[in-house]
Amino acid sequence: MNKILPIGYEVQLIYECDSCGCEHYTTVEESIFPAGIKCYCGKDMRLEPIEKTRLVLSPKNKKVQRNKTQKEKSIPKDNGVFDEIVAVLANLGYKKTEAKKEASAALNIHTSLEECLRHILGK
Repeated sequence: MNKILPIGYEVQLIYECDSCGCEHYTTVEESIFPAGIKCYCGKDMRLEPIEKTRLVLSPKNKKVQRNKTQKEKSIPKDNGVFDEIVAVLANLGYKKTEAKKEASAALNIHTSLEECLRHILGK
């Protein structure tokens, strides 16, 4: 059996309910939701997001570093079509990180917005 390398990572924020002490885990994108969340005890909680924070992953394994660099180069972040695909998918309910992955994968195959959306939504 071959060992495989991770393709990404996810950071979760932990919020604690003032009433019952229950911990709630959210992604950075979810913490921005304006309505907040409801605790299991019934208390409504408004989350304070962490803005302008940058997380840097620095793996010791050279293979992981090389793959991360190659993946960053393959994602066309400057491409307007990429941003449009991400926006459309986010409006359809995709999490932003998932929308970026799907957009990147589709743009490796197709070039137009319509073709990419058909590819992604046709799964």
